[in-house]
Formats: sequence, C-alpha cells, structure tokens
Amino acid sequence: MKSEIQFAGREHKGARPYQEDYHGFVDYADAGSDADLLLLLADGMGGHVGGSHASQAAIRSFVTAFDAARGPIEDRLRDGLQAANQRISADARANPSLDGMGCTLVAAHLSNEGLRWLSVGDSVLLLWRDGTLTQINADHSMAPVLDAQVANGRMTAEKAARHPDRNALRSAVNGTPIHLVDVRGEPLPILPGDVVVAASDGLLTLPDADIAATLARGGMARDVAERLIGQTVSREHPGQDNVTVAVISPDAGARLATALPSPLGEATQFAPRPPPQQGSAALLALVAGAVVAFAVAIGAVFVPSLREAVEHALFGQEPAPAAAVPAALPGQPQIGPMIEVPPPVGRGLAPPIPTPEPPADAPRRKRAIPPVDGQ
Repeated sequence: MKSEIQFAGREHKGARPYQEDYHGFVDYADAGSDADLLLLLADGMGGHVGGSHASQAAIRSFVTAFDAARGPIEDRLRDGLQAANQRISADARANPSLDGMGCTLVAAHLSNEGLRWLSVGDSVLLLWRDGTLTQINADHSMAPVLDAQVANGRMTAEKAARHPDRNALRSAVNGTPIHLVDVRGEPLPILPGDVVVAASDGLLTLPDADIAATLARGGMARDVAERLIGQTVSREHPGQDNVTVAVISPDAGARLATALPSPLGEATQFAPRPPPQQGSAALLALVAGAVVAFAVAIGAVFVPSLREAVEHALFGQEPAPAAAVPAALPGQPQIGPMIEVPPPVGRGLAPPIPTPEPPADAPRRKRAIPPVDGQ
C-alpha cells in the first residue's frame, strides 16, 4: 500500500474575506515507520485572527504530540487532541484578543491495517466505495439532534432544516473540556477503489449527489480535490463558508505530494521524524541502559533531557521546545471524558439516511453551544 497512495488537499475562502480552515498531511512512508499517512483538517471559529490561529495551532500541536507519542494509534490520536486543546487554551490566556477561538478537528490515520480516525465538530470524513458515498465520522453539530426530533414526530422537516441552531456545534476544540469525541480505534479496512475525503462543512453547499458524481469520475487525488472545490465555488452561494477538501486515494498510482502549482490553496506537508540510521537500534539500547543506570544513581528527573540529547545524537533532530506541547498542569482545561459516541449513520458502511437539505440562502456560520442534555 505504501507505494500506491495518492493524497492532495485544496482550500478556498469562499465568499468570506478571510480563511479560517487549515489542513495538512504527514507522510511517514519514507521515515521507516509502520505508520503510513496522517491527514489533518481543522475549521476555525472566532473571527479572522482567532479562527485562523486556532486551526493552525491545533494541527501543528497535534502533529508534534502524535509524533512524540508511542503506543497504539488510538492513544496517539488522543494525545494529539489533548495537545491541541491545551495549546488553544494557553494561547487564549496569553492573548485576550484570541478569547473565544476554537476549531473542529479531523485526524485520519491510514496504514496497511486500515483507517483510524478521531474527530470533533462537524467537519466530515467521507468514504466513497462501490458507488456509495457515506459519512463515516460523527456529526457534532445540532443537525443530528434536530433530525432525530423529525424522526420522532416532534418537529417538521422544514422547521428542522431552517432551525437557526442547525449548524451550531455541540463539541469543539476550544481550550475547555471537550464534550463529544468520535474515535475509531479499530481500523476500517480500505479496499481497492475506495476514496477517503475529509472536508470542512463548506463543502456541504454541494448536495450529496453532486459530491458522489464528482467522486464517480475518478482521477488523480489532486484532480478530485480541485473539482470538488471548483464545483462548490461555482455555485456562487452568497454565504459560502471557507471550503477545504483533503483526498486520499489508496490505489490511484504513485504517491503524490501536495506541493503542486495551483491557483487554489495548498495543503501543508509536515516532515515526519527521520528514520534511525543503520546500527542505531543497538546503540540506542546500550545508551538506554546507561541512562537508566544513571537515573537510578542521581534521580529520574534528569532522564528526559538525557533522552532528548540521545535522540539528537542518533537522529539528528533538535529537541522540540517545551512550549510546543504544553504540559498538563493542575487547573488547566483538559479533554473531558473520551466519549465513544453512538455510531453515526454510515458507520459500518450502512446506507445513509436522507436528511433535508438546508435552504440555499442560509449561510453556514459556526459557533459552539453548551452541550444538550442527553445528547
């Protein structure tokens, strides 16, 4: 699989005067890691400065923490989310002008085992398989709550589609305890012909049928991303939100880097940790033994700095600044209980349930609201 993955991302500010979305990829295929590809996408909120800062800070902090963590991918995804949330909290405290900022977050990890992900908010993770388009992550906006009211006969479909809180968020990465987190720890197998798409909710200006038709045309990951962005912008929606699309096509030919000339916004490709040099594993074991013995003699408090020095000697990598991933401190906002939300429509590749399309003249404006009891 490592030599057959394409990935590409594109973004557009839509009808907004500024861009609050941010996205990127980390390609581990050349780093000697069993990890393959990490996709990240965030949709900021909090105005021109706050929203843009939140989405970029969250993703960069996530990548730093994910790379530093060890253990199961699910745990590393959780570590990344915690680092992102703490970074937003710390930045908001340091700069009052950033108060109230936050973002959605989608982090999707693809390996030979399959696809794992973590998401907060209403940015979507879509799977195109055998002619069917399915959203596989949970929607943390009010839309599913309102649609449930319709299904229970407590609200009309028209009222639900036009409800002023339909696009409000029940959960976001904003430096406070996160109420809802969708985590897929068991890998979802990715089959030949599948296409994975992560997108900010600005893409949802397009009806599902139009998104499906674009994916059905196939092509390079870059072309798919550009077609989706182009179709969204061409509708000239007066309230068009920022729109960002990141595409992974596991079997579309040679691996495709995202730094390609384009009039559209590009993804950021982060550099993964370089691979150990030959023979460094044995050296690391010897040095680790010496570090342990030294720690016993003078106290374990010195071990972290020694470990960083050893890693720098072996891998040529400067230790990350301590402020890059703020430590968990007493009283600092933490991630709330990691709630494994009920499987959304589409999880397990069940047929999606049609929901009313919002009116064409209703602009999408993101804001967070307190959690709804029972939701």
